[in-house]
Amino acid sequence: MKKKLLEILVCRHCQNQLSLASAPNQQEIWEGELLCKHCGARFHIHKGIPQFSSAADHRAKSFKGFGYQWNWRSKQGQLSACYGLDIKPFVNWILETVQSTFNGNAIQKDDWLLDAGCGSAEKCVQLAKSNPRAQVVGLDLNPHLYKYYKTNNLPNLHMIQANLQNLPIKPGVFKFIMSIGVLHHTPDTQEVFKNLIAVLNNRGTIFTWLYPEKGEDKFWSALYRQRDIHFMGLADKIPLDVLEALCHFYVTANFWPMYAFSRFYAKKHRKVFPFSSRYRSLRGFYRSAVFTTFDNLMPEHQRRHNRNEILNLMDQCNVKRADLSLPGFYLGQKHAELRDIV
Repeated sequence: MKKKLLEILVCRHCQNQLSLASAPNQQEIWEGELLCKHCGARFHIHKGIPQFSSAADHRAKSFKGFGYQWNWRSKQGQLSACYGLDIKPFVNWILETVQSTFNGNAIQKDDWLLDAGCGSAEKCVQLAKSNPRAQVVGLDLNPHLYKYYKTNNLPNLHMIQANLQNLPIKPGVFKFIMSIGVLHHTPDTQEVFKNLIAVLNNRGTIFTWLYPEKGEDKFWSALYRQRDIHFMGLADKIPLDVLEALCHFYVTANFWPMYAFSRFYAKKHRKVFPFSSRYRSLRGFYRSAVFTTFDNLMPEHQRRHNRNEILNLMDQCNVKRADLSLPGFYLGQKHAELRDIV
């Protein structure tokens, strides 16, 4: 953990400022403890990661499931693409979309940026590389964050192990927040979205992707059939190693229809998604298909939201929304002084 991160951290119990229990001279703390002088709470720093997760978080099925998933992915060793998206052009597309939509909101030196639910950290690492003068935070419950933090030794990259339902962050800190495919896996999408808006500064922007409503998009409707019909909605109850094996079997049995459909979908949407990964081999597609299938089946929560529901939520949070006209994508800018912005 870099000492600079202390500027934005607060106690997850009482929301008061934290300090180092010991004050090492180095700017990077690999092992240590954070202390809240107000309520006495202590939080460990382990392998460079401040840990705000609770015992209840560790018992949750999602903690175990996503920890298993991201550790499995990191072992594959190829982290330049995820879910069929090339990470670098995808993140840069997000940044360009934000800038072109909200002119004059360019990221400046020492602005704080957040990847909320960073998973195996590819996107937040790229965000840090694309904005070397900004401070970038990757936040997730993933117990393996330390691997990505140590491997990507960037001077402006920070990582926090914490629950999005209980953020240890000062209000109004971030200039930009992105959260891709995360909020719908929490017990309450709306609550977590409001938590993110609370730590976004005024005129700051948020970019998120959520599962679209069934029928809104053919690709996602196909994945919903996979979870709801082919696995009868029971996959999240299967032991993780068994489910991984079943995903291999499922993709092997359905490989050519899945491959043909993915190529057709990618070609059809190439102008909208120019960053979609062009698989260099059938093996590359197979690995991605198995991972995506597991990601679709494993989570305990998979909430699907219609567009009006999320747009209304943004209005309630005083977020000026932009119409991206893309399934599941939402972009907005916080206006704390205004209400009912459309």
